[in-house]
Amino acid sequence: GDINRHPTGARLHGGNDALENRITLRPAAGQEFVTPEITAVLVRNYSIEAPFAHIARNELEARFSIPTSVALALLDGRLDETGALTSDRVNSAEVMDLARRVQVTHDPQLDAGYPAGRPAVVTITVADGNRYTDRVERPRGDSDHPLLNARIRSKAESLFSLGFDNTVGP
Repeated sequence: GDINRHPTGARLHGGNDALENRITLRPAAGQEFVTPEITAVLVRNYSIEAPFAHIARNELEARFSIPTSVALALLDGRLDETGALTSDRVNSAEVMDLARRVQVTHDPQLDAGYPAGRPAVVTITVADGNRYTDRVERPRGDSDHPLLNARIRSKAESLFSLGFDNTVGP
């Protein structure tokens, strides 16, 4: 079966993976995106974008919000189970400011990739005009694009440690 890598609804995972790829690659070796330098983020999706294009007001809404999940991922350098997705964090000034710079749009060319996949294209534009883009057709963790056992174990250990005072058995 499928394993969710991100703390968001499965329909957002294509965009989450594309964003994660871009964060991992960085603008250049050793550099990070500096949030104030990000002028815009464009997330192009198949026809699902409308219900997920709002800015979240709490932790539950953030799990179904493209702008908020994008802002959290860019600010924290990841979007995973480490606990950054709280209502306080979602409502922070920095998350809200960056989420307002995220545009979500339907790209009809991506519709052909669904339901076989959940395609998305993410483009980050920075102040100097440079753009950084990544595209994902099928999110990692889907049954035909499985995670490695080490990643599954790492996620399980992280979730257990969050719920059980950081102690994990052998």
